[in-house]
Amino acid sequence: MGGARYVSPGGDRPHLTQLLAVIQKNGVNMLNAIRTRLERVGRENGIQFNFESKIGSTRDSHRLLNYARQHGPGWDKSLLEAIFRWHFEEGGDITSHEGLTKVATSVGLPEDEVSKLLASDENAAAVDTLASLARQKGIYSVPTIEINRKRINVEGAGDVSEFFEAIINARKLMPEEELRVELRWEKNKMDDAQLEHVLGLQDSSLPPLAPPGAIRTC
Repeated sequence: MGGARYVSPGGDRPHLTQLLAVIQKNGVNMLNAIRTRLERVGRENGIQFNFESKIGSTRDSHRLLNYARQHGPGWDKSLLEAIFRWHFEEGGDITSHEGLTKVATSVGLPEDEVSKLLASDENAAAVDTLASLARQKGIYSVPTIEINRKRINVEGAGDVSEFFEAIINARKLMPEEELRVELRWEKNKMDDAQLEHVLGLQDSSLPPLAPPGAIRTC
């Protein structure tokens, strides 16, 4: 995770089920349409959404993920996937320290360290800073996707064709000199002739391979 964006940052706000949160945000008239779409997209991706899961402040889960990242490579990814499965499919309460501890230990993190962290304010400053930076950059939804440092308007559950079209459009808008810099992301990997050849493909319908950092999910 390259940043942090809190869901329901106010810790004193009442916890809502996913179902009630959808109604509160979009109105009861939109409930069936939104639920049907989420269920359809979920089935297509092997996800069975549980609308009774509790929504609240995600600050503690961000603190826990920050700790997992410090634990070693790959730990934060494993933990994040476990949290998502527990919260979105198993009806977990994202604010529950007991629940978060069980999820963390299920992926192999030490229970005593996890419990101690959640009972304290450890890592709070770090994730608060990341959340503040996200707000300063105008990030108010997840995921927020950037291609070639340009933010695109595609929802996380968008169709593959939407992402493909966004990549093509971002490439067309990219200034040639900026593209030259991006293409040289590995020093001396591409000589001038190869570079000119790639630049000559700008009208092609196929996107180039993106260098590291060209596509970012916030």
